[in-house]
Amino acid sequence: MKAMEKRHQKEIKRMQEMQLQHRLAEKKQMDAGHAIEAPPAAASSKEASSPQPENLSTSSSPSSSQESEQRHQEGKKQCLQLLRRVVSVGNPEKKYTGCEIIGSGSFGTVYKAFDAATGRAVAIKQIDLQHQGCEYVLRELLVMRAKKNPNIITYLESYLVNGDVWLVLEYMDGGSLAEVVSQKRMLVGHIATVCRECLQGLAFLHANKVIHRDIKSDNILLGRDGSVKLADFGLCAVLTPERSQRKSTIGTTCWMAPEVVRGEPYGPKVDTWSLGIVGIEMTKGRP
Repeated sequence: MKAMEKRHQKEIKRMQEMQLQHRLAEKKQMDAGHAIEAPPAAASSKEASSPQPENLSTSSSPSSSQESEQRHQEGKKQCLQLLRRVVSVGNPEKKYTGCEIIGSGSFGTVYKAFDAATGRAVAIKQIDLQHQGCEYVLRELLVMRAKKNPNIITYLESYLVNGDVWLVLEYMDGGSLAEVVSQKRMLVGHIATVCRECLQGLAFLHANKVIHRDIKSDNILLGRDGSVKLADFGLCAVLTPERSQRKSTIGTTCWMAPEVVRGEPYGPKVDTWSLGIVGIEMTKGRP
C-alpha cells in the first residue's frame, strides 16, 4: 500500500510539473507581448460547465500561434501517455455486466453495473476525452485514487476504452441528494447531518490542497446505510505552493461563490459557499 501511495504521489507531482511548464511557457509568451488572457464562460444553472482552460491565449503572429498549437499538442500527448500508465489493463466490458444508465451530464454518462466475479454493484462513469479534455480527466482520476476518505466516493479502478475513460466507482444505493430535495423538504436534523458529513469531506480535501469547485446536490451521493459522500471531481483544482489560488470562472452558476463569478482570485472557501447553497436547496427545494 505504501508503494502504491508513493507511486500515486509521483504521478500527481509529474502532472503538476507538466502544468507548471505549460504555464511558464504561456507566461513567457505573454511577457513578450504575444498573448492575452480571456476568462472562460460560466455554466448554465442546471448543469456543470464543461472544463475550460485555466489560461486561454491568442497570438499576434502566425508563427507564435503555430508554436502555441505545438505546445498544446505535445502537452496533450504527454497527458495521454501518463493516463495510459495509470489505468488498468483489460476489457471492462467482460469484467462488468448488466450495465444500465443511471445518469448523464456534460461530462458523459454514468452506468450501474455488476462485477461478474463477485456480483458487487458498481457505478461506471464513462467520460469522452475529446469533450472533457485529457488533463481534467487525469486530474480527476489521480485525485480520487490518491485521496481516500469516508465522505468521498471510493475510486475502484479505471480503463481507457476507444477514446473514453471508464471510472469504476462504488455504487451509492441511495441516489443523489438532488433526487431527495426535488421530492420533499428535509427535516432540520437530516439537513444538519448532510452538512456535517459534507464538511468532513471538504475539510479533508482542503487539508490536501484540493478545491472541489462543483459542490451541489447532484454531486452529493447518499447510501441507504446513512452514508453521505462527495462525488464528481471533474472540475477540481489541485493547489501548489507556486499557485495557491485560482481565477477560473468554473462550476455551476447557482452554486458559484461571488469571487468565482467575478473572476477574482479564490481558494478552498468557495466550496463552503457552495455547500451553503446546498443548505438552501435542502430547505426550499431549489438553490
